[in-house]
Amino acid sequence: MSDPRDEPAAAYRPRVLVVDDSAPQRGAIAQFLEDGGCDVVGRAMDGVAALSMVDELNPDVITCDLEMPRMDGFTFLRVLSKLRATPVIVITCDARPESALMALELGARDFVVKPARVSDLHQMEQQLIARIRGLVLPHVDDGRALSRSAPAMPLHCSVVVIGASTGGPKALRDIFGQVKSPPIMPVLIAQHMPPRFTEAFADRLRKASHLEIKEAVAGEIVRPGHIRVAPGGKHLRVEGFVDDAVKVGILEAQAQDRWIPSVDILLRSAAAFARDKLLGVVLTGMGKDGTEGARALRDVGAPLWTESSISAAIDGMPQSAAAAHGAADRIPLQEMATHLARVFRGEGRTAPAVLQPGRSIV
Repeated sequence: MSDPRDEPAAAYRPRVLVVDDSAPQRGAIAQFLEDGGCDVVGRAMDGVAALSMVDELNPDVITCDLEMPRMDGFTFLRVLSKLRATPVIVITCDARPESALMALELGARDFVVKPARVSDLHQMEQQLIARIRGLVLPHVDDGRALSRSAPAMPLHCSVVVIGASTGGPKALRDIFGQVKSPPIMPVLIAQHMPPRFTEAFADRLRKASHLEIKEAVAGEIVRPGHIRVAPGGKHLRVEGFVDDAVKVGILEAQAQDRWIPSVDILLRSAAAFARDKLLGVVLTGMGKDGTEGARALRDVGAPLWTESSISAAIDGMPQSAAAAHGAADRIPLQEMATHLARVFRGEGRTAPAVLQPGRSIV
């Protein structure tokens, strides 16, 4: 019998187990998933019921509420991670961003924020379906960006910019967990995340790494040793430089913006003035955010490192960015963490980097 996952991507209906203690919410989520091209193979009211269904139903993805009776979502994630590697998307509210971030640390692949009223659950429909399909349907490597045993170390790196989406919070935690001293240059991060979550995310990264990590503020001068995270629901960009520091600005997101915060905006604005003294990094994530930024890096001769499909939760962003750059190093996450720690220490840096004025291309 052929595997249904071998069908064309548009034809395959991902198999989903919906876990939520609210019967109306279970029903609403199941209905819009079915209407959106998924097969809901089971519904569970809590973690205990869900665990009893997983082996029998073999879902591709599980959607899971966090606060449930008998076994809550956190315990469910802990137990599931020891049994099998089924991807879990957490459905949470924005009142407690720390809960969603803890779930990601326990193994959830991603989260979506549910509205306060059941009648408004359709508002997260497209977001949830896109995440499910992104986790289930494989990305095919086109071979244009080949992995190398070790990346070329940037010689005059003055700014490091990192972009990520699905799977990014865990990847970033793994990376900064290996950094033992403050980076000798500013580091800027664009992680796709909604409002209210990035401040808590930056705080958790800071506590885990003991580094100077905060949510970025408009007009801030980001100095060497400082790591700044783009605020959720907005865009971060580089607006200038002062000596060996960079000045950042915040842009309001527009209704038509597909990826927020935008990796493209951050990479392009940084490339406009840092030029070949910029190191760009694109980690796991679905979609193509970072592709235009990769082209901007290519045009100024700046290096790009992208996470390899070997470790990426979703290879869409790193694969697309690598292909657009044309000379990117594709690196598994564990090695990426090691090499970035070397860059942050200044290894391979042969001379002080002098930034030249540039113009914004955003």
